[in-house]
Amino acid sequence: MKERQKKMITFLGPYVGLIFLTVVLTILTGGDVIAPGNLKLVMEQSIIMILSSAGLVFVMSMGMLDLSVGANICICCYMIAKVSQINLVLGLIAGLATGLLVGFINGILTGKYKIMSFLVTLCTRYIINGLMVPLIAKEAVTVPFSLYKFDTFEFKIILL
Repeated sequence: MKERQKKMITFLGPYVGLIFLTVVLTILTGGDVIAPGNLKLVMEQSIIMILSSAGLVFVMSMGMLDLSVGANICICCYMIAKVSQINLVLGLIAGLATGLLVGFINGILTGKYKIMSFLVTLCTRYIINGLMVPLIAKEAVTVPFSLYKFDTFEFKIILL
């Protein structure tokens, strides 16, 4: 019986904590935490993390670990922003190709050469960060206005 209770607490613990935190913050903010506008804003701002976390589920289900996700997102966004200034479709393709290339390199090093995913992705993260710092530091990277039409709540919900 105690084993069953432990499993139940382990399973329900995060949900109880989330509900408790939501109730406390709702009381402290006078209900602003659960206001529709605030919930929409939280969804809009966390869409990238939600999508990348969904991809990480597959990696972690194989017993692997990917520490290069943030750096991969950074370099993909940079490529989209830079190439989209020339052509929007080409920019999106460049961003996807960059992400695929980083994933392919990580996969080859982990799968074929049997290097631990922790080490491969940690090194990949540092390499990408090392490449990105001088690129981002020398100039502001702006996104073309044509991409702003996709920055809507409805479009982001479709992605989910």
